[in-house]
Amino acid sequence: MRASLILLFPRSHRRQESAALAVILALSVAGVLATNAAAAVYHVSPAGDDANPGTESAPWRTLQRAADVMEPGDTALAHAGDYEEDVTISRSGTAGAPVTISAAADETVTVWGAIDIEPGCSHLIIANLRLREFPVWGVSVHGGSSGIVLTGLDVSGGEAGLHFTVGDSGEDPRYGPVSGITVADCSVTGTIYTGIDCTPGPCDEIVFTRVIVRGCGIAGGFGGDGLAIERGSNIVVEDCLIEDNGGDGIDLNSRDTGGHVPGIIVRRNRVQNNRLQAVKLWSGGLLENNLVTGQGINPVMIGVHPCSCAVINNTIVYNMYDSMFAARDYAFVAGYPETGGGAVVDLILVNNIFAFNTGPELGGPTGLFFGPRVALTEHHNLYWSREDGEIQAEFVTSRDPWFTRAEIADGTWTAVTGQGADDVTADPLLAAAWPVVDAHLLPGSPAIDAGSAAEAPAVDLDGHPRDGSPDLGAREAGIAALAIQLELSAAFVHPGDEFWVNATVHNGWGEVGPLPVAAVLVVFDSLYFWPSWALWDPPASQNVDFGWRNLPSGATGIEIVSPFIWPATGQIRQDGLQFYAAVLNVNASALVSNLSTAAWGYGPRE
Repeated sequence: MRASLILLFPRSHRRQESAALAVILALSVAGVLATNAAAAVYHVSPAGDDANPGTESAPWRTLQRAADVMEPGDTALAHAGDYEEDVTISRSGTAGAPVTISAAADETVTVWGAIDIEPGCSHLIIANLRLREFPVWGVSVHGGSSGIVLTGLDVSGGEAGLHFTVGDSGEDPRYGPVSGITVADCSVTGTIYTGIDCTPGPCDEIVFTRVIVRGCGIAGGFGGDGLAIERGSNIVVEDCLIEDNGGDGIDLNSRDTGGHVPGIIVRRNRVQNNRLQAVKLWSGGLLENNLVTGQGINPVMIGVHPCSCAVINNTIVYNMYDSMFAARDYAFVAGYPETGGGAVVDLILVNNIFAFNTGPELGGPTGLFFGPRVALTEHHNLYWSREDGEIQAEFVTSRDPWFTRAEIADGTWTAVTGQGADDVTADPLLAAAWPVVDAHLLPGSPAIDAGSAAEAPAVDLDGHPRDGSPDLGAREAGIAALAIQLELSAAFVHPGDEFWVNATVHNGWGEVGPLPVAAVLVVFDSLYFWPSWALWDPPASQNVDFGWRNLPSGATGIEIVSPFIWPATGQIRQDGLQFYAAVLNVNASALVSNLSTAAWGYGPRE
């Protein structure tokens, strides 16, 4: 018996973006060193001695030794190996001469402990380190700190991977707020609670770019988010992957109860398969070019506090589908009256796709909810979830606030509310459905060229330009995709069984010319709800690298047959196995977007 699964992945240009940031950072540091005659470069090695002078030939042994003596403009380069220490940083750089602690180029450095940035520190760069086995917070930035750059960090475990400010939720921070923070090209995985946490805040002028937050919030619930900031302004979350977390994906400004927080931007993110909600903007902001799929409850909630919010060119599809953790809920909520009559929310809703929200096992599809005090500007959206109630607009008092799909299509919605110009009510024709969702628009999709150019951003989720007739949703059509087709030798696999996986890589949409690609397949145990990479590394024999190949144009693909023997021992549960496949192209430094998992081989423990 065979089972087949097709995974589609878009091409990516993120390697060039990451390389550009690395070059800019390197040039900035190099420029600082060149202009600061007093700047020093120190070296640290597991084979060193803290009594040494800290040179390349006679390095120090600990990062703490470097942290204790560094002056503005100084750099400490850690060489490959393990550092079993907690590091406390109490020194600062200046705007033109930051203090930098980084792994040496192309060397893997693992800190078995935490990095603590003391109150009032400024102008620090912490780069390219792995952090493991810290009991509480991996990197903590205390109040009063500013001008901190965290880049290239791989942080796993603990209660939180990155933590900003100190104090109790809803209270004033013990040492004040933080500001001017950049978190770039970092990975945070496997935390007990929220992966990246700013409690109690405020965190002002903070940017998260190209950050992966995966498998965090193992304890589950609303304290197990991917990224959460209780208070703060001028917050940017962009080009991130936030997936498989135990709570919400992105949760911003829950304690900014006065509302109307300026500078909140959430754009070009993939937020998928989080156990609760995807994005919560409690006090407003811009939600633009995001792919939102696979959440456990209503994927987007905005406007609990008074605010203005713009929701532009997002694809919000196939949420509340996984019966293992999801529950039937609205597909989008604005101004819900949790207390009183609900917050006053000025909402712009343009160029979005809302489709296939709430699966059949969860009780049937659901639509959007607008509270009684929402001032709505709505047009050029696609609705294809609940035929008998795509929109529930509680600000409508002249009739039943529910509007069916037919009433959107026949102009009733527009006649009653003055909204709905050029809305679409049709299947968006996405490339792949649940459980392996690919939100690329297939040829003939009614979302193609159906958007409003006035509000559309200049580029889409993947950085591709939008033209004068933009598509609805996060992705422009016509972008070639790669595909992996997985074929299993058996539908059920038990511990100790031998089986094979046949993986075929296709040039999915017939891109002209050969395309150099690599494919990687990993087989692992599902471990109930939690992604196993946060808890257990499969044996090396379970990882298959197909190697670089020249993929022909058209539908012809390359094929590899990979035998596996599933181990008879280890953390194997009756929930079955998961097969994880990904494609890389020659221009990608990391796995291409739309990474997906699917559960196979359900069977009892032996």
